[in-house]
Amino acid sequence: MTKDGHYQFRKDRAGVSRVPKNQSENPFRRSATLTGSVSNSVVASNEKKSQLKSPRLHEQTLRKHRRKLGAYLFLILVICAGLLYIVINYTATISDVRAIASQSNADIGDANQYTTLVQSYYSERPFERFDFMFDQVSFSQFMARERSDIAGARLESSGKLWTSDLAITFREPVVSWTIQQNQYFVDASGKAFTVNHFSAPSVDVRDNSGISAETGVVASTGLLRYISRMIVLINGTGLGQVSTVDLPAGLARQVDIRLEGRQYYYKINVDRDPAGQVRDIQNITRYLESSGLQPEYVDVRVSSRAYYR
Repeated sequence: MTKDGHYQFRKDRAGVSRVPKNQSENPFRRSATLTGSVSNSVVASNEKKSQLKSPRLHEQTLRKHRRKLGAYLFLILVICAGLLYIVINYTATISDVRAIASQSNADIGDANQYTTLVQSYYSERPFERFDFMFDQVSFSQFMARERSDIAGARLESSGKLWTSDLAITFREPVVSWTIQQNQYFVDASGKAFTVNHFSAPSVDVRDNSGISAETGVVASTGLLRYISRMIVLINGTGLGQVSTVDLPAGLARQVDIRLEGRQYYYKINVDRDPAGQVRDIQNITRYLESSGLQPEYVDVRVSSRAYYR
């Protein structure tokens, strides 16, 4: 447009176009950054790879590049840490096998037999090698199921790299019994086992019942369970410690128990509740002591009744 308000027209191949006189064909836009170079190798200012960037744009590009490299480095470190964690858990070993603190007098014996069980457990449950997936309850039940002398077990941190400690709760015997030329022990809960890690129990069952080999250990351990329960209850009454247990001949349901310091023995019935019979033993013993009587035996096989001779 001229000063007098008229437009200047120009004719080209495409036809007639109207362009203001004071504007060029490629005007610069507002707020655009002017860049340039004095290098003879730059062909044009709009070349894609000419790297003609302002210092500010160049700094932003470098910042983005550093962030990208940092992210890649962090990802590599995370992957390496994960691989290291897997290697540590799969190569971890048992550094020490010991009994729990309250069983410091236990004789562990060959520790390899217990570490072998730990590896068997991991073979069945490989994912439990990771600490966050390890089930202490399941592990303890597995160890007790595989070894009758184990009441419980747990894995503890040893304080050393790649190692753990195996803490075992062994069964402590209260009575022993020889069945079919094999010696069995029974703990306070009535569980029978064959390997004893403590000193031999003072109570030994004298079997005169004539149990045949065909009867098997299952029926015998059931009786042992009952006897062990009676021993624990009687020892807790303060009347004295059980010294001997006899299985009389021809009487499958009767057990004779003798206490230390007493000349007479007690006849009990294995079909009765142990706690009830122990109460009857306490009552008749107090009566005999107060009366100064020294019988040959006391019969508490009938509930709430006691006989002596």
